[in-house]
Amino acid sequence: MLDRRGNARVSLAVAIGEESGLRISEIANVRVEDVDLVKQRITVRLPTKGRSLAGSLREKTRVCLEAWLKERDPHCGHNNLLCGKFGQPSTAQSLRDELNAILTKRGSTYHNGHKTNPDGFDKWSTHQLRHTMTSKLANGGANAATLKAIGGWGSDRP
Repeated sequence: MLDRRGNARVSLAVAIGEESGLRISEIANVRVEDVDLVKQRITVRLPTKGRSLAGSLREKTRVCLEAWLKERDPHCGHNNLLCGKFGQPSTAQSLRDELNAILTKRGSTYHNGHKTNPDGFDKWSTHQLRHTMTSKLANGGANAATLKAIGGWGSDRP
């Protein structure tokens, strides 16, 4: 669905969430200089939490990042990695709204020539991407301590 109805920017946001477990607000705050292709890391500064958070840059994210950087206007006037169609920095809410329009049945009233999305999810939450990342790590043998550290959770329940 994302390939059919989405674009390089939202595909990158989903890939980052799925492979690194970053929250949508953290994804929206990633700056171009926060992406390190050599170390395969994305660093997010968390002003409200007084710390930095690093997420992994895996294959899907790398491919989506390369596609997005070909489209991103380097002269858009800001250093946010993700920006909207008019060059403004993407916000968590704008990403949520666009993903809901692309991925849910209710979609938007008019999106890419379609009035509805009958193949979409009944409901969608970008937070599900964190659970996807955690499940993949757990299925790959990661222990609870590793999952807590990567996800930034304080309890034993991811």
